[in-house]
Amino acid sequence: MWVWLIGAWLLGLVAVAGTAYLIGGYKSSPRIARCLWLAAGLWLVAGPVGFYGKYESKRPSFVYVIPGFWSSSPAPRWDMLVRLYGSQPVRNVELVFTDEDKSSANTRQESAMTGQTDEASATYRLAELDPTQGFWAAQFPWNPQAPAHEHYHATITSHEGKFGETLKIERINDKWLYEIKVVSLQTRRTVISCRDAGFPGWHLWPFAPGCFPNYVTEHMGR
Repeated sequence: MWVWLIGAWLLGLVAVAGTAYLIGGYKSSPRIARCLWLAAGLWLVAGPVGFYGKYESKRPSFVYVIPGFWSSSPAPRWDMLVRLYGSQPVRNVELVFTDEDKSSANTRQESAMTGQTDEASATYRLAELDPTQGFWAAQFPWNPQAPAHEHYHATITSHEGKFGETLKIERINDKWLYEIKVVSLQTRRTVISCRDAGFPGWHLWPFAPGCFPNYVTEHMGR
């Protein structure tokens, strides 16, 4: 999208400036030239601003889960944060959070007694999240199956739409690294796609934006 925008902007600017030079420029119609150069200036300012304003008005507001605060004792645990993305309130949120590692372990241990394994998923409901509450307004604890290699999935439904999130966490050389992808399940449009430098597989596509600090919050504690 941004490549198209920049290309259209440059082509429009060149076309207007070229027309100004051919019609007026250094020749005998300075008034026409000045008018066309003024049009070029307006294009330069108003074109991108108007397009960006239209784009912003169509951006969805939604919530997604981020790793917030890490505690290693008495048991390894994350305080997961529900973060608001966008400038508008999000209402009637239902968030189904699934630990894919626990789900796989539970599948392998179908014969285990009830209560021996942690629940693999949980559902949370929030009446409304508002930008005035800050970028996050809810949290919940989660004990990972394997703290150094974590894989989660969330389905988030609200009045504003339905989104699917994939969250992966790795701990390499005592450093947390993240990969997050959020997709609108209605339009199939990817609204967040990030991967920290050093995350496994990062070198295959090193141009992806990092998740920290734009999409996650630095953990506290070890």
